[in-house]
Amino acid sequence: MKKIRLLSFIFFASAMILLFYYMSRSNYLLFHSLAELFSIIIAGGIFLIVWNTRKISESAPLFLLGIAYFFISILDLLHTLGYKGMKIFTDYDFYANQLWVAARFMEAVSLFIVGLFSNRKKIPFVSVFYIYLAFTTLAVVSIFFIKVFPVCFIADQGQTLFKIAAEYVIIVILATGIYFLHQKKKSFSPVIYKLLFWSMVITIASEFSFTLYTDNYGILNFVGHIFKIISFFLIYKAIIETNLKHPYDMIFKKLKEKESFLEEANETKNKLFLILAHDLKAPFSNIYSLSEILIHDIQQKTLKENEKDKYNKMIFDSAFRYSSLLENLLHWANTQLDQLECKNEKLDCYEPALEAFEYLEKSAEQKNIEIQILFPPKKFYADADRNMINAVLRNLVSNALKFTPRKGKIEILCGEEENYLIITVKDNGLGMSESMVKKLFEKNSFNSTYGTEQEKGTGVGLVICKEFVNKNGGELRVESQLGKGSIFSFSLLKSENSASMS
Repeated sequence: MKKIRLLSFIFFASAMILLFYYMSRSNYLLFHSLAELFSIIIAGGIFLIVWNTRKISESAPLFLLGIAYFFISILDLLHTLGYKGMKIFTDYDFYANQLWVAARFMEAVSLFIVGLFSNRKKIPFVSVFYIYLAFTTLAVVSIFFIKVFPVCFIADQGQTLFKIAAEYVIIVILATGIYFLHQKKKSFSPVIYKLLFWSMVITIASEFSFTLYTDNYGILNFVGHIFKIISFFLIYKAIIETNLKHPYDMIFKKLKEKESFLEEANETKNKLFLILAHDLKAPFSNIYSLSEILIHDIQQKTLKENEKDKYNKMIFDSAFRYSSLLENLLHWANTQLDQLECKNEKLDCYEPALEAFEYLEKSAEQKNIEIQILFPPKKFYADADRNMINAVLRNLVSNALKFTPRKGKIEILCGEEENYLIITVKDNGLGMSESMVKKLFEKNSFNSTYGTEQEKGTGVGLVICKEFVNKNGGELRVESQLGKGSIFSFSLLKSENSASMS
């Protein structure tokens, strides 16, 4: 089917070229008027498509071309009306040549800008529109009114040196534009890149034809106009592909992505509500019941001192454990909303390690687990957000406590690796299988298992750790063997203005 359409297009194009050639031989003025009118219609179509799809188009360079070709079509219309023999402007026979140079210069600069700024997503529409309006007005005034535009054609002599030089300048501008377009070809789809590339190449061929002709009615003039029509048509195709076909594909793609995002968000919300309903209900019920017993004992005085201490300790443990849970949930919610900013500072890495140790010291004592901070006898400074790194280390040490049996050991270490500091939390606890490790950092998966003494979590802690480390420009890694323990380590950029200090 594609081959049939291609052959049909080639046949139609060849027939039109032959018809135009025959017309140029018998009535060149008619050929010129139709050829230019055809180009003007294409340029007008380019502008109308760009204008009407401006709200959904994501290609600023092609949007700029739409504006440019509107004003190019105005100059080309004046060029057509000013052609010798049209008898519209009777005071001078060669306005058309001057208008041609002005229009082609505008076209070349516009295509150059497309190549140079091909990765831009937005352009200031009003500013660009007025710039083109000002250039068009300046060209018209300088040609028709104050008549300072250089002469481009002299009867019985042909093109002036200015006209030929201008054509070569235009060719250089287009060639430079092709170079920049090629450098940034990834900014366009392959189809759009090819259409723009060949349009610029054919425009160069058109301009080269116009450097050689000596007669406004000659064969080279004919060839130049045919190349011009083809180059305009290729730009038109690029605009069609980008602003009509591609945007709607993009719209459907974005809608599909939003649908997936909303489904994921809804599933996450349900999981979060499940956590709030299940994991937070038990401790608060526990705290309420134990507090009720203690309040009752104030009146009845039936409890022994060791029982009171036991209940107070249970209340403290429940409150401590689930304050950490709530803190993690808050951190996780903020990461989902992208509301957390990374505020880097020169951070002494020993400080968050010590903060994690002090925060979890009592929990470690309850399981008779030893926590050691094994830093070398010198200070390590990183560029990092203090609060985020505190949260990362608290979570990693808390996880190690959860999965390390009584009389176990946890080590917090720090080392160097090129431009990074590596902070490690190592335990000799239960360890994990390879399949469990792979599931650890799945976003919003909330994978959670019970600890050695049935400690329960939400599963969001490690997800938060990974996101916080990534925000600080580092990477979180894990090594684990089932039954032998786990090693969690993360990297942080060294502080630029501080080497490790004794």
